[in-house]
Amino acid sequence: MGLLANKYRALQPTFEYLTDKVVLAQAWKKAHQYIRSTNWYADNFELDRSAIDLDERLDHWLADLKSPDFSFDDLRLVPAPKAERWTFVKAQNLNILDMDMVGWGFDASEVSTHKWCPEAKTPKPLRPLAHVSIRDQSLLMALMMCLVNKVESSQGNTATHLNEVHQKRIVNYGNRLYCQFKDSDATFAWGNSTSYSKYFSDYQKFLARPLYFGAEALQQKLKGQHVFEVHLDIAKFYDNIDRSKLASGIRALCDNNLDPIVEKLLASFVSWKWDATSPAIYEAVCKSNQENIPSGIPQGLVVGGFLANIYLLKFDEIAQALIGQDLSENIHLVDYCRYVDDMRLTILVDDGIRSEEIRSVIDEKIGGHLLALGLKFNHDKTKIEKFRYKRAGISTKLKDIQSKVSGPLSATEVDEQLGHLEGLIGLADSLRASETDQDNTNPLAIIEAPSNDVRDDTLLRFSANKIHALLKQKRSFFSQELDENGNPKPGAWDYLQERMARKFISCWSKDPSLTLLLKKGLELFPDKRILKPVLGQLTSVTKREAELQQQQVAQYCLGEIFRHAATLIHTKEKWTFPAHADVSGFFEHLQNLAVKIISSPSTHKNLLDQAMFYCLVRNDSPLDQDTNSDDFNIITKMMKGYRNISAKMSAVDFVANALLSYQLSRDKGLVVRAVSCLLEKSFVKVFPLPAGGLYRADVFRFCKKIAVESPEFLFALADYAKNNDCGWISECKGVMEKAGLFQLAITGDLNRFNGRPISLLGVVKRPDNPFAHENAALALLLALMSGGDFDCNLNSLTDNTLDLPANIDLGNCKITCSNWGKIQSLDVRFSIVIGFDEDPIFPLPEWIEDNHKPLYRLGIFLRSCLMGNVDWSSMTPADSSQARYIGLRSSFMKRQLGMMHSPEALNGETAPMSNWVSSLLFALLQWPGTNLHEGNYEWPKVWDIKALQKLTIERLEYQKELFCKMTGIPAYVEKLSFGWQKDKKSLKVIMVQSLLPLKGDFQEHGLMLDTPKYRSRHRRHIASVAELILHKAHSQRSIDDLNYKDSSIDLIIWPELSVSEQDVDILHQLANKTGAIIFTGLTFINLPGVEGPNNVAKWLIPQKLSSGKKFISRLQGKFNMMKDEVGKVKPWRPYQLLIELVHPAFPKDKGFTLSGSVCYDATDIKISADLKDKSDAYLVVALNQDVTTFDSMVDALYYHMYQHVALVNTGEFGGSVAKAPYKERHDKLITHVHGSHQVSISSFEMNMFDFRNVGASYKSGKKVKTKPAG
Repeated sequence: MGLLANKYRALQPTFEYLTDKVVLAQAWKKAHQYIRSTNWYADNFELDRSAIDLDERLDHWLADLKSPDFSFDDLRLVPAPKAERWTFVKAQNLNILDMDMVGWGFDASEVSTHKWCPEAKTPKPLRPLAHVSIRDQSLLMALMMCLVNKVESSQGNTATHLNEVHQKRIVNYGNRLYCQFKDSDATFAWGNSTSYSKYFSDYQKFLARPLYFGAEALQQKLKGQHVFEVHLDIAKFYDNIDRSKLASGIRALCDNNLDPIVEKLLASFVSWKWDATSPAIYEAVCKSNQENIPSGIPQGLVVGGFLANIYLLKFDEIAQALIGQDLSENIHLVDYCRYVDDMRLTILVDDGIRSEEIRSVIDEKIGGHLLALGLKFNHDKTKIEKFRYKRAGISTKLKDIQSKVSGPLSATEVDEQLGHLEGLIGLADSLRASETDQDNTNPLAIIEAPSNDVRDDTLLRFSANKIHALLKQKRSFFSQELDENGNPKPGAWDYLQERMARKFISCWSKDPSLTLLLKKGLELFPDKRILKPVLGQLTSVTKREAELQQQQVAQYCLGEIFRHAATLIHTKEKWTFPAHADVSGFFEHLQNLAVKIISSPSTHKNLLDQAMFYCLVRNDSPLDQDTNSDDFNIITKMMKGYRNISAKMSAVDFVANALLSYQLSRDKGLVVRAVSCLLEKSFVKVFPLPAGGLYRADVFRFCKKIAVESPEFLFALADYAKNNDCGWISECKGVMEKAGLFQLAITGDLNRFNGRPISLLGVVKRPDNPFAHENAALALLLALMSGGDFDCNLNSLTDNTLDLPANIDLGNCKITCSNWGKIQSLDVRFSIVIGFDEDPIFPLPEWIEDNHKPLYRLGIFLRSCLMGNVDWSSMTPADSSQARYIGLRSSFMKRQLGMMHSPEALNGETAPMSNWVSSLLFALLQWPGTNLHEGNYEWPKVWDIKALQKLTIERLEYQKELFCKMTGIPAYVEKLSFGWQKDKKSLKVIMVQSLLPLKGDFQEHGLMLDTPKYRSRHRRHIASVAELILHKAHSQRSIDDLNYKDSSIDLIIWPELSVSEQDVDILHQLANKTGAIIFTGLTFINLPGVEGPNNVAKWLIPQKLSSGKKFISRLQGKFNMMKDEVGKVKPWRPYQLLIELVHPAFPKDKGFTLSGSVCYDATDIKISADLKDKSDAYLVVALNQDVTTFDSMVDALYYHMYQHVALVNTGEFGGSVAKAPYKERHDKLITHVHGSHQVSISSFEMNMFDFRNVGASYKSGKKVKTKPAG
């Protein structure tokens, strides 16, 4: 684990680990992430506050845990609806006087003739979810982290092929944690934020398993035997788990080592209580028989799924041991598997055995072991049916649709898939109807019966999600026409989206548990016309005092509407909504209801929290009165700019409320005024009297925290304070100086300071920060380790011993450079004088051991210089100008436990550095719970200053050799592996000759091609061409009997200016589908911190990592402008990027290397001279009318560079060509597209060894030309 203490290599369920602050911090991070993404009823402000004061909060939690009277906080019941049919019944004696809607208001003119209510006379009990405090979630997550490797190893790898699962004893696919397996040993990455593995992949495996073993059994059965598939469900699984037995199971995993902290956690878990109000609510709305409120695993506990798996470990072992055995004389168990509480059995049954006997045998042989655990089967959900060979289940259809919509789709294909998905909604209705006719075995009645292996509610959720995504795609294909006032006119897409919205809400009205459909419906068409009937019915239901279950369902649905409107609908762009949707009316109508709910004294807390949350996001409140929530009142007043806010609050609450106000407010100046006035009021109070109020010391605490979490907010506060002569600012000048707020960027040409010392912080704050470059940053790091001087000779290690007693103060460092203009060439000398900060506002983490502190401080220094930021934990800043809620999800402490170091994370797509620096930073700034992956680089076995110094010198020597001397720019290599087979010889390449943009489009639609009409046309074209590429790949493979379904491609090249940055998502889908590297020209773009607009190409490189897929996204600039660009487009090419593809058969040799240029740059012989010994294939993207000249250029380049050269031109002019220095004429011209005004997709294979001195046996055998001289 690199520089980390050995204790963190493997966690153990002991006092040492469970009271370790960093372990608990990682547990909080995992719980925090899961709750935000999963628990709709989460208390957002509790989560926000836990992020802001995480360090102090962890200390309190650990003190609580060590206390002798420790116990978990009481659970709070949150009733949620289960799947249940609702209908509209003719109303009898409807009493309008009863409709005053709990004080929320009701329009008597809209009284309905039918009452909306459950279809069954006795409604289903509600699901008893639990709200668990973030403290208790985190403590139990820490316990899980200490047990997970042992538990997951015993359950096996769910990715195991089905023909091996019996041998490896794998049966459980539900609630599995995200682990890496080496043989049978699981390792849980406890240092990242992911807990559970992805639902879709594990569930698909679970559904596929009965199909596989059913088909196997059909081939092996004897005459007179039949294959049956049995579906079983555990009744109230979580609720009926015996906590004492579960605690015993956990002790067994700890080898019955009675650790005092484990025992304390288990005792608290076993005796966990509900709050005072929950039992009565359970009795009223959740109780089904005579049971008490559940005392099993709380539903809503993040580790609940993991604990449930521990509870069934022995049961799964017993069931697995029965596989291949006879359950009775006539019944043989072929397979058993489980997903949470859902079990699937595949059995062989002799002739004449009826379903009742099968059920009885399963109850005896399998159900008996469940009874020993206090569990039993829910026989209402038991299904026993004959297995049908090759019967395509609904899950197969879903898989096909998922595969199709995950790739690029044309407008026509989007319409086709929308039709399929709309059909699935109808299918879900028919499945529900068929549930009432399950006993009908007449062959004619079931002749069309589908294999219903997916629940109808799952089918509806899947359809809603995919329809929503496809409608978004379809919207981008067509521009809205404008009326004479410039307002968009509704068209076919607008009315289609409204129709789908109404369909979703109609489906929800038949089963209110399907709140996803309700939310998607309102999101598709946010308009009072569909909101009003929804709210009218829900508020009507809340009035039914005799129907408490229905009241709770309505409150649950209202809470979901408020939350979704606040977190999603509020943040969407106007163009995503239909033109005829009254969006402002939608929000206003919902705000009116929210304010009434907040003002009502009888509102349940869960609904009240969501209504308040929505009002804050919308900057609204009941202005005439305070609510019962101090935080809500304070945030509201801050957003309104109140100068006098009188409320008792802690400094931590002050910070959290101020940050949330600043984030949410549409007028941030009002928040600045209100907070500054409150700071001034606190500043004049020297002592905290009366108790609980803010005073002078809190001003410093506030400013220090804001400096760390939101420096732009503190800067705005300081600016206001200076302009208004506020005294409080005197308390905070030191903090602001430490945060680097006073140091401005040095402007102008740095060469005027050659040989003179200047502020390092002033240099790195420049938009063109020279130390954002890998070359200069590493040279600076070496200077620091070598006594303060950098020598361009790089020829020897110095004997200077670096002493870093404290963090380096970037604002107190001076840098002197002999020639700033040549710094990236490394052919310069410079020196640095550093200062230290004994009390930094961004200190070292507590887990760093003393002997590793110097290396960590060097990592801090390097990252700060690369980013130009005193906050070494920060990421590329996001736009904070929009008023929307994203939550206080990050804090300085949390960032230390999950820093991203990729070039894109540090400085965006323009980052002038390679992933070598990213790997170095990860090694130096590694956090516990992560493993140091060497990737494609070699790192020291033992890390110390000398080893780092040696490593840096070697890298700088490599970079100095790589420098492009003719063009005067550095080159950076992205070294990548792709999981190729060792016998791979060639790249499968596709050259895309798309039609748009036409040359005349720039006159008609402007240089940026950003008119709505053109944007729609362009995106439509890109999507169609991307889909055509897939068809091309399939056509090319169709002659291969074994791999005809293979659509893999290695490299796709698009022309210059061919793709808008806003349409790169289509290329993401294309790369996902094919696995291809994509090199494409982008339409003119304004790059951040660069004078523009600019002409660039983008590399898009998919990478499969252990943590999932990710994309490397980097830019290649253009320096030499064509005649039409001169004076309009600015040159930008600060580096040359090379993509090195490491071959698994030759991991130590230099890999096949790609590089590229944009159009006219390729005519510069200096760039080809620089690249000829660096690249192995040269790609040129062009939009060029002079096809003949560029043909001649390629003829010269492919021989003089002695490598493959591919030029891809626009379809308007044609002439795309690929050539290589083969001897025979028919070999050297690989492909050439003649003719203009045509879309063309050319494919060929590019051998990676024919022109290199490696892999002789991998060469194609074609004759090659003699190498050019030199």
